Amino acid sequence: MNPATSSSNEATGGARGRRAFELGVCVFHIGAERYGLDVALVGEVVAVEHVIAVPGAPGGVLGLFNLRGTPVALLDLARVLGLGDGPSAPLGAEPTALVLVGPAGIVAAARVDRVGAVIQADRARPMPHERAADHAAVELLLETEAHGVVTVLDGAALLAALDRIKFR
Repeated sequence: MNPATSSSNEATGGARGRRAFELGVCVFHIGAERYGLDVALVGEVVAVEHVIAVPGAPGGVLGLFNLRGTPVALLDLARVLGLGDGPSAPLGAEPTALVLVGPAGIVAAARVDRVGAVIQADRARPMPHERAADHAAVELLLETEAHGVVTVLDGAALLAALDRIKFR
């Protein structure tokens, strides 16, 4: 274990924060907030051309879209994880989505306002995170030179939330 990994482990309260920090984090924006997600959960970034509303869909499900012949649920990630307000741009504006993958393949897609970059372990440092202690969906906070502070979401909490709304 290198010193950077060891200090990230201590600063993030254990293995929970260390995993995403070592693998890399895909940075994206929802409204004014900057989030990150373990790159292992992000299959691709797509522009969604047409979303079909699903009557009676669980809260946080914006509808379905066609991804190369496969219907995929488009989610309001902030609402699904209880992070506050949802996306800032109207849905009809060809939203960008992160296609989320789990152990069995595509799980769903998260609607985001824009995607920033992928942060590698040597380009960021973990920060003390009261917010992570207060919210189960937050894994850690990273500080980067290029992107400022990024709230990294807990992939396990995301998959559990998707399981609760039956999209896994």
